[in-house]
Amino acid sequence: MSDDGRERTYSDGDASITFRSYRDTTLWVYHEIGTKITTRRKNFDAANIFSRYYGNFYAQTCGVVDTGDGSATNDNDLDEYEWWINSPSLERVESLCRVQWNGRRISGVVSIGQECFTVGTIPPWPEGYPENWPPLNPPEPNPVQTIEIRPGVLEFHTRTSRPTATKALVLTSTFINPITVTVEDAVTEETPADPNLAVIPTTPTGQFNNVSGQFNIPPNGSVQVDVTFLAGRNPGSNSGSLRITWATDVLNQRTVPLLGTHSGEFSQ
Repeated sequence: MSDDGRERTYSDGDASITFRSYRDTTLWVYHEIGTKITTRRKNFDAANIFSRYYGNFYAQTCGVVDTGDGSATNDNDLDEYEWWINSPSLERVESLCRVQWNGRRISGVVSIGQECFTVGTIPPWPEGYPENWPPLNPPEPNPVQTIEIRPGVLEFHTRTSRPTATKALVLTSTFINPITVTVEDAVTEETPADPNLAVIPTTPTGQFNNVSGQFNIPPNGSVQVDVTFLAGRNPGSNSGSLRITWATDVLNQRTVPLLGTHSGEFSQ
């Protein structure tokens, strides 16, 4: 809210809505005083301005000489004002602005003009919100902020004519701010060979390696991490894992299982 009380702004990220009272004079002939509601990026569902206009009475007193009421739906602008030609007749406006915007209902009073000792009846502000406004839909909940890793398991298949295989992990962020993830070196964990292979070696075969280090992911963005299985000389299989971590309030981590098999056969 501005120090002089003529403006209020409510914002949610890049979207905002402003209530503002104003006075306009053109060549000392045309005079206008009133209040506007304007939005940025998101229209309001409904808006209403109820204004009280004050004029001079006697002995430095003033009173409400007029009221105004304006409404609109599904728009980005609403104004409610009074105008006159030649000598000024209105000294002050006070406006109650009410909106349904961005999943919320908001109200506030703005004004412009010198305050004075008021005599006479002051019309009360309307209570609540108009009954004919559309139903209020609550704002969408904030999405869960995490790192999604796809696929959940990497499987590699090699043969003598193609002893290496590379696949990609895609790391997608749902954070609303940039975030840094750390991709560690893949760990190879020797396991017995797959008994379904035609030739069962006495020792496991192959190893995993990958691009490692820190990666910066933009808001709602993604990065790709390549992982390679390098087969050994003999047929067989090996398993491994790759750990990915990132820090928020706590340290988060995901471990992706790796499985590589080498048939030892030539491709046709």
